[in-house]
Amino acid sequence: MPARRAAATPTRPARHDEVVDAAVRVIARDGLSGASLRSIAREIGYTTGVVMHYFKDKQELLVAAAEAVFGPFEDLLSEAALMDDTFAGLQRMCVVPLPTTEAKQAIPRIYAQVLANAETEPAFAEAFRARYAAIRQGIQSLLAVGQENGSLRADFDPAAQCDILCALIDGLALHAVSEPERFPPPRLVALVTQELEKLRRQPASGIGVEAGRLFAGP
Repeated sequence: MPARRAAATPTRPARHDEVVDAAVRVIARDGLSGASLRSIAREIGYTTGVVMHYFKDKQELLVAAAEAVFGPFEDLLSEAALMDDTFAGLQRMCVVPLPTTEAKQAIPRIYAQVLANAETEPAFAEAFRARYAAIRQGIQSLLAVGQENGSLRADFDPAAQCDILCALIDGLALHAVSEPERFPPPRLVALVTQELEKLRRQPASGIGVEAGRLFAGP
């Protein structure tokens, strides 16, 4: 899922966002080791001086890139929270970000860079973790709302189930990038949907009390 491009404003010009988008692409393609100010500038045909006009150093640009990655997730979460069918909203939140297209593979590739470079690029890793924590909190809230309105089962802990879902999605996304033949898009969607279906509240059987007694025997 590509990074969300914010609307240009007097304090946040379009070129600023263009530089951030370029940083996201370079990190996803070449890794953090290949994401120098020079390589990011070259990605969009600018000089390093143009990039440094908007960002004082590489660290500041990497933080902006980490934050931009989560823009589409935040949009999805807002849309899901407004849906009348909480289960459908949860499903959309968990399925749409899966790396089923080349553009969406940028997210797990960047996540892999966070895992591998947390010690050498702490500001980048912390920005990524902070935004991801907010997304997890939103998913946990969706689960709790689903329990309250009866669309989801009431016998699970929303916080624990949120961690399970996020771990499943993260793991599948990383495997899909490294083993695309084993995890093609249809299988990714099926595996996540299968897990989500376990949370859906099943409708009543429809057999009334009296009918149940008839089948129960003497």
